[in-house]
Amino acid sequence: MSHTSMRYFFPALALTAFLALALTASALGVDMRSGERVEAAGELNDIAFIAARDATIAVQSSDDVLVAARTARIDGARADHLFVAAGDILVTDATLQDTFMVGCQQRYLSGNTGDDLVAAGCRIEILPEFSVNGAAVLAAGEINIEGAVQGGLRAAGGEVRINGPITGAVNVRAEKFILGPRAQISGDLTYHAREVAIAPEAVITGARIVLPFPESEHEQAKLGLGAAIAFAATGLLFLILGVGLLVLVAVAIFPALMNGATRAMRDAPLQTLGAGFAFMALAPVLIGFLFVSVLGIPLALMIGAIYLATAPLAFAAVVYFIGLRVRGLAQRGKSAEPPKAWGRLAWSTLAMAALLLVGFVPLLGGAAWLIAYVIGLGAIVMQGRNALATAAAPTPPQYAS
Repeated sequence: MSHTSMRYFFPALALTAFLALALTASALGVDMRSGERVEAAGELNDIAFIAARDATIAVQSSDDVLVAARTARIDGARADHLFVAAGDILVTDATLQDTFMVGCQQRYLSGNTGDDLVAAGCRIEILPEFSVNGAAVLAAGEINIEGAVQGGLRAAGGEVRINGPITGAVNVRAEKFILGPRAQISGDLTYHAREVAIAPEAVITGARIVLPFPESEHEQAKLGLGAAIAFAATGLLFLILGVGLLVLVAVAIFPALMNGATRAMRDAPLQTLGAGFAFMALAPVLIGFLFVSVLGIPLALMIGAIYLATAPLAFAAVVYFIGLRVRGLAQRGKSAEPPKAWGRLAWSTLAMAALLLVGFVPLLGGAAWLIAYVIGLGAIVMQGRNALATAAAPTPPQYAS
């Protein structure tokens, strides 16, 4: 993926996640700002969500700040935890604690982090007037470190260049590793790189540990397999967490639909399961026939969109149902008052966590997810059918006699 594509990929991914977060957190009273251009400044005491094409962050916050943008400028900001995802990130005169950055181009001009810096992207540049007072964990195609790092460094990239003071152990994996003349490493240096250039003026007070770079096809194949497995596992984890987040959003914004689906699963479980299997099996066949007919392509696209949109709603209905059932068992003998909005979310979150844990059990987990999806799908389909059946007929026009 090119740098240009990556510059738009990072903020697009983050905006999707932050939109879901903003929806679920809307009742918390957090500070949420969005727009074409957002300039956030002043004192903040609550969590802040900021989404924009171009964002300038100069807030003074004692809490967390989350930013999603195409370009993000952190100018004189102070925050406890700062999370930024953007195409381009520029940091000047910032005083931060834990800092998490995802962005294609990242430049840290001046300021400091009181604790750790975790960053990933295409190119990361830390200039001399910016310091990291904790550990730095960096991953990028190109990494250039000239500022001070006080808590050790772990870096991985195509090219890693260190030309500043680092206190603590340094671990580098790169195609090309460069240690400049102003580099001062007060700890052990461990590196494995295909190409290494260490300036004679560089100072290394600890041990120097050189790990062999895999050269043979067999070692490269093992490395590739490990990377593929790690990538697949990471992708699966993010997929599961993404589905879970979508489920919680659906529970938060469609309570009436969730209540109706819960009644369907409780009162007619076999009918609900049958409706889910029928819809799951017949919808793709119907879509295929409509595509073949050519004239039915628009209808096929509409049915396909509905089919895809029902997936998170189906899982949401199931976890909502499970959550309320567990709540009923836990509060047996107490007042049967319906749960508030945050009560619904809390019990649904517990149910979602349980379903995720079951999903990791071989065979049983897959079967549990399939059954949950099918019965939830049936409940949603039945609610849609009932809504169409009970829709009020249009009032006939009245004409003057």
